[in-house]
Amino acid sequence: GRTDNHQLAGYFSSELWNQVPAPGKGSYELGHSASLRHDPNGRILYVSSIAVEPESRRGAGRALFEESLRIIFAARPGIERIIFIVNEGWAAARHIYETEGFQYTGKIECFFEPSEGNHKQAALIMEKDL
Repeated sequence: GRTDNHQLAGYFSSELWNQVPAPGKGSYELGHSASLRHDPNGRILYVSSIAVEPESRRGAGRALFEESLRIIFAARPGIERIIFIVNEGWAAARHIYETEGFQYTGKIECFFEPSEGNHKQAALIMEKDL
């Protein structure tokens, strides 16, 4: 997404998968090769990353998430499920996903590197069937 002054304010990246992997660090490894899992005919949308610059948040995260999904669904109407992981400590992001109807379906302990001296945080798996 871009702000009015045409500065990059956020991004959304995703892959299409054929199946939901079992919960585990290797299944959702950060920095994995998308080409190893992505299938252009896959029916599961894996949201691999979404971020909004802190100065641009105030509603931009939800707007970016909703608009990105709208564009993807228009291009790929066969998608049946959305899945992603979220840091257990990201309350604002989790609130967006919860109010959009996503359910918690798993947890991967000690997944994310610590920030600001904290311990490693868990990844929460969230899913929604369409």
